[in-house]
Amino acid sequence: MKPKLDEFKSVYKGYELYLYTNNVYRLNDYHPSYALRGLVSLLIQIPFFMGAYAYLSHFTGFEGVSFLFLSDLSKPDGLLSIGTLSINILPFVMTAINLASGYVYAKDMTKSEKITPIVIALFFLVVLYNSPSSLLVYWTCNNIFSLIKTLVYAKLDKQKAEKIAGGAVEC
Repeated sequence: MKPKLDEFKSVYKGYELYLYTNNVYRLNDYHPSYALRGLVSLLIQIPFFMGAYAYLSHFTGFEGVSFLFLSDLSKPDGLLSIGTLSINILPFVMTAINLASGYVYAKDMTKSEKITPIVIALFFLVVLYNSPSSLLVYWTCNNIFSLIKTLVYAKLDKQKAEKIAGGAVEC
């Protein structure tokens, strides 16, 4: 559809462009609201994120509890200290994993669609930078699991496509 729509945009304007665009959509059984379908999964995740954030951010059971290299799960990690400046490392680790997931997930998408995972990853970096370590450990593990799942599904889909292609050649 995109080449045809680009062609119409270069030739027509206003109401005439609107009519031609709607005709292309109708011929391809497409509605512009279908572009929002990708947001449905995000809308489902938001309440869970908010619940985890509210619970883990204020859970007193993590006060004074250490985990691996983290001294207190109820506070930001502050793993890097430069003089009096304390830098939280976990938000950057989480963002790197989010960006890797976004790269894998958006590999076959258009340039404008690839921007969304980057913006979301950077948004979470800013929002969660001063969050307790417990929340960042949870969110980072969740993102690692999601990345592994996406990679496994991609590999399985590729193997399935190769089997189908191999079967089609043999016939």
